[in-house]
Amino acid sequence: MARSVTTLTIFLSSPGELESERRIVERVVDVVNKAIRATHDVQFEIWNWKDDAIPGAGNAAQDVIDRQIPNHDVYLGLMWKRFGTPTGTAGSGTEHEFLNSLQTHKDSQMPKHVIFAFKTSNEPPRRKRRGIGEGELILYHSVN
Repeated sequence: MARSVTTLTIFLSSPGELESERRIVERVVDVVNKAIRATHDVQFEIWNWKDDAIPGAGNAAQDVIDRQIPNHDVYLGLMWKRFGTPTGTAGSGTEHEFLNSLQTHKDSQMPKHVIFAFKTSNEPPRRKRRGIGEGELILYHSVN
């Protein structure tokens, strides 16, 4: 008999420099999906602009991405040295996506979870990191 499986979408948002970290998140999600497949009727899928957004025409690159961002259950933002490219409405695409997800969470409780993680290292940042949504951060966790 076929089982009904709920798919929870994770929107993975980060500047381009965190390619290897995005791959780590994908591998972790694959491991979790394999571990829970037999006992739970849930699976996770990741959506990130680098892999899933299709190039298109728009007033700005962020507009093209915004139209494609799916409804998501979890927003996971990652940051390291680069803040990202300004969008015209925010200091970077990552900040724009974080603030949009946070506002949607406040308005409709979706995504259910808004998480932001900062990679730390002994290397000094190229420039000072701006605050993201000052006073709005729901979760902060440093990872090496």
